[in-house]
Amino acid sequence: MPGPTEAETPEARAAVDRSGAGGGPRVGVLLWSDAHGPSDISGMPSNMRDALARAGCQVVPVPIGDRLRSGRDRRPRPRSWSQLLAIARCCYEDRWPARAHRKLVQSAVAAARRAQAATAGLELDAVFAPLMSHALAFYEGPHPVVYATDSTATLLNHAYARFRRRGAGWRSAEIELETRAIARADRVVVASEHVRRSAILDHDAAADRVEVVPMGANIALPPTSPPAATPPSRDDLRLLF
Repeated sequence: MPGPTEAETPEARAAVDRSGAGGGPRVGVLLWSDAHGPSDISGMPSNMRDALARAGCQVVPVPIGDRLRSGRDRRPRPRSWSQLLAIARCCYEDRWPARAHRKLVQSAVAAARRAQAATAGLELDAVFAPLMSHALAFYEGPHPVVYATDSTATLLNHAYARFRRRGAGWRSAEIELETRAIARADRVVVASEHVRRSAILDHDAAADRVEVVPMGANIALPPTSPPAATPPSRDDLRLLF
């Protein structure tokens, strides 16, 4: 289990050094241990950490373990086998919704305890939790907490077929954990007004604690960037997917 000293790894100290550890706030960034790379989870945790460092914060990465059902370090399965497992999982979650709900909540409680242990011995001005609703739902650390997300559990359950197919117990647990995480956070940062409305209407967020911070393109530019393009117009609109 990760402990407080693991946040002070050489990598963490290097991140602090890069941030200009002179006068900015010291921010502990909660991370799943499999979300360290620049491309993990669509690059969001990495880019958010870099943005904090550019703003002058002293960034202290705090890994707390793997995400639930992480795909890292697992042998690839045949597509048919993965589909069969997904069907069996959904049937289980629908047949025993209370059990599925309880299992996911128990996993979140364990993640919160790891987060508390990892931050307990650190001198921090705040804890930043990007895409960490599970760990934050039951987090009881003493530091102010900022929760950042690009969506809410309610929106994800409606937008993605793979989430819509999950059992009722799993989906209800995800909504509960999202609501708890939002209630625990001192500030909630979301990517759009659409997500802000969902946080308020679907997850009981206090309107004055939810801020919209657009994420941008989330693209890592090469060392020598090309000249800035002309702004789009009605006569010249180009989209990159």
